[in-house]
Amino acid sequence: MRTAIIIFTLFILPFKASAGDMMSLDQVGTGNLLIRTETPGQYLSAPSVTTDVKINVTGTIARTVVTQRFENPADAWVEAVYAFPLPEESAVDTLRMRIGDRFIEGQVKECEEARQVYEQAKADGKKASLVEQQRPNLFTNEVANIGPGEVVVVQIEYQEAVRIDDGAFHLRFPMVVGPRYMPPARMASVRMDGKTHHVLADPVPDRAKISPPVAHPDTGHINSLTLSVELDPGFPLAELETPFHQTSLDRRDDGSVFIALADGVVPANRDFEITWRAKQGTEPHINLFKEVVGDQTYLLLTLVPPEGGPVEPGPRDLMIVIDVSGSMSGASIIQAKAAALSALDTLKPHDRLNVIAVASGYAEAFSYSRVATPQNVAAARSFINGLRAGGGTELLPAILRALDTGNGDETGLLRQVVFITDGGVGNEEELFQAIAAKLGDTRMFTVGIGSAPNSYFMNRAARIGRGTYSYIGSPKQVKERMAALFRKLESPMLTGITARWPSGGKTDAWPDPIPDLYAAEPVVLSSKLTDATGTLSIDGTLAGRAWRTDINLIQAKPGKGVAKLWARGKIAGLMEQRYRSGDRGEAEAHIIELALEHHLVSAHTSLVAVDVTPSRPQGDALYRKDVPLMLPEGWEWEGVFGEPGRMTPMPDMSADVMAMISTQPPSQTAPVLPQGSTPAALQMLIGSLLLVLGIAFLSRQLRMRAA
Repeated sequence: MRTAIIIFTLFILPFKASAGDMMSLDQVGTGNLLIRTETPGQYLSAPSVTTDVKINVTGTIARTVVTQRFENPADAWVEAVYAFPLPEESAVDTLRMRIGDRFIEGQVKECEEARQVYEQAKADGKKASLVEQQRPNLFTNEVANIGPGEVVVVQIEYQEAVRIDDGAFHLRFPMVVGPRYMPPARMASVRMDGKTHHVLADPVPDRAKISPPVAHPDTGHINSLTLSVELDPGFPLAELETPFHQTSLDRRDDGSVFIALADGVVPANRDFEITWRAKQGTEPHINLFKEVVGDQTYLLLTLVPPEGGPVEPGPRDLMIVIDVSGSMSGASIIQAKAAALSALDTLKPHDRLNVIAVASGYAEAFSYSRVATPQNVAAARSFINGLRAGGGTELLPAILRALDTGNGDETGLLRQVVFITDGGVGNEEELFQAIAAKLGDTRMFTVGIGSAPNSYFMNRAARIGRGTYSYIGSPKQVKERMAALFRKLESPMLTGITARWPSGGKTDAWPDPIPDLYAAEPVVLSSKLTDATGTLSIDGTLAGRAWRTDINLIQAKPGKGVAKLWARGKIAGLMEQRYRSGDRGEAEAHIIELALEHHLVSAHTSLVAVDVTPSRPQGDALYRKDVPLMLPEGWEWEGVFGEPGRMTPMPDMSADVMAMISTQPPSQTAPVLPQGSTPAALQMLIGSLLLVLGIAFLSRQLRMRAA
């Protein structure tokens, strides 16, 4: 038997540069990002990106313009690649590339066609920009042919709806993409020629596209950002808060407010959030906006149901899942443990509980759910207090365990899973499919932790899990936001919600079906109608009694962008249907049709802008450079990437964890999960190698059968 030895070499393609532009390492100051040149020991400064954000909020509709300024300090032609986050519900519809005084408008095309247009423009020496959606909250912008010393400005615009929760209005702008854990390739069964074949399958096939480089914190603040908000709430304000950034406020006589960052420029290393509340007695119970496009009318309705009245909650089986992986090191693990401990305070003697800690493996406080006696609650508290962060983020086994209905010996309990995590994973689709398949009668509630949580995973997991999601961005928010979450868990739902639209016209409304709602949650409906007159009736059951409200559609106020919000929501609904039905082909065709009609970026469409005039001489080389991102504030480099100067492989921890579970009584201090973290580059190489070997094995088997 012959053994093949494969050696991987990581390298950076060197630049050719003039001696006057090169520097040695001892000449480098704080904040420099370097590209190795062909001259040993000499480097060039890499491209940089500065961002300006302008948000305009009218009622519950927000329009945002993001301006990215790409600057090339090198004496070489560069293609810059920049990964950046946007809100997961954003409808991205506009791309402009500014070259001097000229603006070039981008066009939405199917992904493959847009890529071909961009690559041809790049080869021809033309300036071009390509915006692609890698995840609903993660985009990449590729800008080709930035000349030596040049600046290229790219503008991206999107529409979104303001979130209403517990009587407050919330708007977040994500500033940084946190590093995501990528599970390695796994064995999968494939049916072919009537037989089952076992091959390696990659749970994150696009891992290279969602793994931008991250600059070490010692590099300093490399990506700066300015931000301002024009807020016209439509009602008198009782309070306005920006919890994570210092801001200046300019309150106008018409009730609007201009908000700007007090420091002007901030590092792009933590999400921006703004919340506001109406003065008591002026809260809008109905927000109804409309937009007419062609012969279609689009409506966006936000309705806050009344309180359901006090109802004694029945017994429940509470499962707390807490992420203690390496990305949770530092401030995040403190917040997560505080959130988990506060959850224990809500338990009553007739409830049951268990706690799962997850990293590269998972460990449980108990081998099955226990009655919430003082002794068992104390044991769970001890388990949580003993946890520390480290390792990978293998969420799938822990989610399957949490949703296992056999994790206790009683039935008839309301099963609730509270999942506390930063969501820093790349295999979201695999996890969504698992939740949809295993949920049953359980409800999953997600709690996003830290300065830059993966809001797409948090929001979508809660929606598929028929629960709600919350964000905790600092320790001072833990008590308030966990209390709000458990008010929902203990409060009656508005269930069996149906909407009866006026007869006589065709209506396409989402979400369909309308999900159950918890206390202080609004009903949000978006629809496309051929006839927008008459009355909309919404029925449901609230606290055990029938509930109904009638809304006259004629009272709708004009709302620019409502059509795009409907299309974006419809696309999200189609994506979610795939997790339940597994039918990808029909959903993909419908998504492409909607995205092209409404000029939106989606998983299957991209925005591309090309200058008609070539700028790079044909004889000059073009070098590609991924712009590094900052590590989110509060994250620890060693917790994510391992100890400095070495690569730490991710161990198989299942045997170790199971040994701890079976030998340690629940009343003792919790087991500490072993450390271990695989850097993204090494994970990508391992996954790619395993995938190639799996494909090669399958191909060989097919050739042998054919022979």
